[in-house]
Amino acid sequence: MFNTRVVSTDFDKIGSHWTITTGDKSILTARYFILCTGFAAKPNIPDFNGLDSFTGVSCHTSKWPQEGIDFKGKRVGVVGNGSSGLQVIQEIAPEVEHLTVFQRSPTYALPMRQVPLSIEDQKKETYKELYELRKNTFAGLDFEFNPQACAETTSKERQAFFEEIWAKGGLSFWLGTYQNVIRNREANQHAYEFWRSKVLERRATLEQRYYEVYNRDNVALIDTKANAIAEVVPDGVFTADGELHKFDVLILATGFDSVTGGILAIDIKGENGQSLKEKWAKGTTTHLGMMTAGFPNALFVYGPQGPTSFCNGPTCAELQGGWIRDTLVHLRKNGKRYINPRPDIEQEWRELVNRIGDRLCCPRQSLSTWGPIFQGSLKRCSTSLAASSSILDASMTRSTRASRISPSSKKGWKVFIRGNCAGFCLLVSRT
Repeated sequence: MFNTRVVSTDFDKIGSHWTITTGDKSILTARYFILCTGFAAKPNIPDFNGLDSFTGVSCHTSKWPQEGIDFKGKRVGVVGNGSSGLQVIQEIAPEVEHLTVFQRSPTYALPMRQVPLSIEDQKKETYKELYELRKNTFAGLDFEFNPQACAETTSKERQAFFEEIWAKGGLSFWLGTYQNVIRNREANQHAYEFWRSKVLERRATLEQRYYEVYNRDNVALIDTKANAIAEVVPDGVFTADGELHKFDVLILATGFDSVTGGILAIDIKGENGQSLKEKWAKGTTTHLGMMTAGFPNALFVYGPQGPTSFCNGPTCAELQGGWIRDTLVHLRKNGKRYINPRPDIEQEWRELVNRIGDRLCCPRQSLSTWGPIFQGSLKRCSTSLAASSSILDASMTRSTRASRISPSSKKGWKVFIRGNCAGFCLLVSRT
């Protein structure tokens, strides 16, 4: 069903199915409810005083008008400089009359190295090998960390290695340098100093010409930590220092209610009538980042406590999609109509995700990945930083990981409650 918004869902415990209500009041039933809402489905629109009063062109980057925006000769304000903000800023700067960027934190961007590719360039004889490789790397990409620790190398060796990785462009400098650069402060500092001379405390963005933009005479940068946006008025923006910045166009590159926003935008009620929003109000809990206790037969991909924003999206979707496929096949073959993760195992998974996150350098006070950006959020790791095949603790052996997450493994089912309709079978033994 295209162009259809899902408004609410309720689980029928007796019939073991979901009742789904859409925006046009249609009522649907389904045995399984699979959420593929993505981690950036719900835009974060800032609560600026007077935002609706602006009479110029205004939009969030996720709601870009189909017909585009004419920036030529316009006075433009861009609020935010994350992934989409960076892209807008570097593209429109040469054609606007004046551009003002409102920045909360600096962007740690890596060179994209984007070049046109011919048909011959696109031919790869190793496609099969590359696709298999992605399943076994930290972030689901076609490259991996150097197994050496940064401290095991000399200054000269580090410089040469960083130069080699930097020349590759893309995300290589983020997830393809030394294996401890995202866990060890000293190693991270070496990488940062190299980046600064030519990042790792934020999800890296990719740029072309971004930093050069700020050398232009028609571009101004405002630090909103020191000089916040006080009010939006019909012809522009007042900052805290009392200055009016006049704009014809105001772009909100203010990000998303990441990871859980798209899921919680739907009113989802589980087997006991509790809503998912109520359950997660004090912190997200899942098992494997794909199910949550009390919401049987509901599965999600690219969501909380999965690899998500720290993993190559297609790789993550393939691995999780394959797990869901195998799960549904297993249930059908074994005559089961109900699956629900055990609450105790769910708590174990949450602790594991947080334990892995605690080893890394990511600062909890500033990352949406940790949940504190929006009011009322708790500082808990909301994505698993051990991605793809490393989704479980790196100390586990590969065979242990496989038995715990594989639906084809008998051990893998001991963390779930399964059953036929109201006659449930509780499997209580541990892996």
